[in-house]
Amino acid sequence: MKNLVFALAYLILPASAVELIQVKNQTDQVVSRQVIAVSDQLGERLGTEVGIRLVSFAQVADLLTETRDPALVTLPPVFFAAAIEAGWAPLMGYQPDIALGLYQLEEGPVERLGTPPAESLAARLSQAVYPDEVDERLPLRDHTSCIRAVITARVDGCVTAPFFVKQYLDRFGITLNLVGELYPLPPPVLFANATVTTAQRAAVTASTIEAGGRFTYVNFDLIGRNRYDAVASLLSAK
Repeated sequence: MKNLVFALAYLILPASAVELIQVKNQTDQVVSRQVIAVSDQLGERLGTEVGIRLVSFAQVADLLTETRDPALVTLPPVFFAAAIEAGWAPLMGYQPDIALGLYQLEEGPVERLGTPPAESLAARLSQAVYPDEVDERLPLRDHTSCIRAVITARVDGCVTAPFFVKQYLDRFGITLNLVGELYPLPPPVLFANATVTTAQRAAVTASTIEAGGRFTYVNFDLIGRNRYDAVASLLSAK
């Protein structure tokens, strides 16, 4: 049944349904598995089928301007300000926090630096990792692709999060090493568009949601907005 829901995710959903949208920060298979687990929990709370849609980083800007049926979307912190400006409301956020760092197979010069897509926070903050030494920055499809590019020597290093590196190690037994320090960041946020009712929002935030791996959604009030404003200031300075 869930496969059918996924297949219909690109169609207009019934007015009573809610759509859960996820940015593809890993392979489609991994992201689909995670978002299905969350949609099941949301469906129980909302008492309705929750459709699923995956979008790329490049599609987020258009997504935020959509005026359609009720929708929830989990967005990386780089999109926080744009979502607020477009009228989306933050409901929940990941716990624990996330961080970004430079990873290599073995520490050495970084002439070609891999990142997730150009719209990602990792790509936009890559200047803070090696501002001068890098000859070329290569935006890749997602965090997994970036890690794989290091392993295949397509790039000398990848700016990514420890979670993705650990996940790759667990799946394939390949270790990447952190070079330098980690850059702490606020977590991804689950947003609701304006057509999600007050009652639906209350149902979504009634308790924590297991997001897969080591992450749990908690009420956004426990996270706060100030840290996202700091990210926006940092990005505007780049």
